[in-house]
Amino acid sequence: MNPGNRPVLFVLMGPLSLAPLIGVTDSLVKTMGFLLVLGSVGLLHLALDKVVAPLLHSTIRLLIGATIAATLVTLAGLLLQVHALELYQALGIYLPLIGVQCLLLSNTETDPHRSARSFLRLTGFYGATFMLLAAVRELLGQASLLSNAQWLFGSSASRWQIDLFSSVSGLHLAILAPGGFIVLGLMLAVANALKRRAKETSI
Repeated sequence: MNPGNRPVLFVLMGPLSLAPLIGVTDSLVKTMGFLLVLGSVGLLHLALDKVVAPLLHSTIRLLIGATIAATLVTLAGLLLQVHALELYQALGIYLPLIGVQCLLLSNTETDPHRSARSFLRLTGFYGATFMLLAAVRELLGQASLLSNAQWLFGSSASRWQIDLFSSVSGLHLAILAPGGFIVLGLMLAVANALKRRAKETSI
C-alpha cells in the first residue's frame, strides 16, 4: 500500500503509539501532560509544514519536517523543564516520540486541510483512550486519582488528589508496564464484547 494512501489512524496507532500508551498512562496527570504537549506540538508542526511545504522540493521536505518536529519537541521540553520539571522527568523518553508521530502524520496526508482534520480526530481518539486507561491504571494501582497534580497545575493542586480507598494501597502491578498491557487487553476485550452484543441486539 502506498504510504500516502494509508489512513492516519492506521499509521500512527502502531508500535510508536503503543510505547507512550503504556508508558505514560500509569498516572492521570502524566497522561494529561503528554496529551497537552502532543496536541500543541502536533498542531504547530502541521501549521508550519503547511507554510513551508510549497516552498520546498519533495526530496528535502522530509528533512525539513524532521527538523521542525525536533525543534518543536525540544522547545516543549525546555518549557516543561522551566515550568514543570517533575512532569518533564516523568515523561522522559516519550517526549521525543511526539516528534516522530508528527513527522509520520505530515507525510501520510498530502492535503494539509485533511491532515489537520485527521490530527484532530486522532488527538480526540488518543485523548479518550489514554485518559480512560490512565484512570483505570491509577485507580487500580494507587487506589486514587489525580496524584501528583502539582506537576501540571502548580503547588496548590497537591490537594486535588482523590483517595478512593484510604485503607487500600492498590495493586502495584497495574502501574507497571506489564500491568498496563494487561489492563489494556481487558479493556479491549470488554469493548469487543460490547460491540458484539450491540450487533446481536440490532439484528
